[in-house]
Amino acid sequence: MPELQINKGGELDLNRSLHYIEKDVMPFMRQVDEMDFTLCEVLLSSSNLLDRLRDGKFDLLFFDFGNVGSGPIINEYLGIPSISYSNYGFMETWTIFKQSTFYSFTPGVFSPFSDNMTFWERVQNTDMLLDMEKWAGGRIDHIEKMKAKYLPNNNWPHAKHSYERVSLMIAANVNFAFDYPRPVMPHVIPISGLLWTPPKPLSKNFENIVSAATNGVIVMSFGTVVPTFSIEKAEIFAKVFSKLSQTVIWRYQGVPPKSLGSNTHLVEWLPQNDLLAHPNTKLFITHCGVSSTWETLYHAVPVVAIPLLWDQHVHARKLKGRAKMGEIIHFGTLNEQI
Repeated sequence: MPELQINKGGELDLNRSLHYIEKDVMPFMRQVDEMDFTLCEVLLSSSNLLDRLRDGKFDLLFFDFGNVGSGPIINEYLGIPSISYSNYGFMETWTIFKQSTFYSFTPGVFSPFSDNMTFWERVQNTDMLLDMEKWAGGRIDHIEKMKAKYLPNNNWPHAKHSYERVSLMIAANVNFAFDYPRPVMPHVIPISGLLWTPPKPLSKNFENIVSAATNGVIVMSFGTVVPTFSIEKAEIFAKVFSKLSQTVIWRYQGVPPKSLGSNTHLVEWLPQNDLLAHPNTKLFITHCGVSSTWETLYHAVPVVAIPLLWDQHVHARKLKGRAKMGEIIHFGTLNEQI
């Protein structure tokens, strides 16, 4: 089975990772587990670091929900109140924190459905959410093994109680005008707008490009994790862009496509928030990462969403279905006709 391919710079190789992107979620999740637990073991094997943390006499532990391996263990080790933070909003695995998920009307992050599901879609959604809860339970079992290996002399409760004693859950980048309806427990606090930033003036180079675009500008960026594509995919984008009357600013670091039109500017980096704020920007082609999604919401720019993995699919669905701001294209079926 192919694995998620990430190079030394932390960039995702789409061509070798497409299996995870559009086919099967659980192998991807298991590989995320491996990376997370490797980092956790590095932390737990450092007795000097653990001693320094304890000697620091901290009053509060603030840990990322994504780092669910070491967070609860350090919480028990220090014996202090804790707050967990999720940059991705609500997650179905939050049941381990005593946050209920209702399978019948709450679509999962990896589910292809909205909150308007048929009976059969509700069955599929339930099955997927139960799989995710089973996966979360497996993580808890692994945490127990790491506790026994690295901190055997501590008489702690089972790891599941470490999650349950988290004092507060912060669901960042959540807004109920944009998100699907769901019940929220008192210890879960949704916060929106953390990524909303007033635009800055464009540099002279970008200002010249945008101002000269008489038919408007299209911005395309897939974030820092995906700076390039296979040359085949890049050629598809280049050919389509060359036929448009708009000017295209494309964040791309690969070999320039041979079909690149004179209206398309390849840049290694772009001031995304500032470009989206410009009145001449007419469209944003995005993978729908967290920052990109909230920036396009803030500036109300129509989107062509091409989600790749993780939470990007649910962001794309909400941009199309909830915000009515665009359309979704699947990366694996991308062609010139689309």
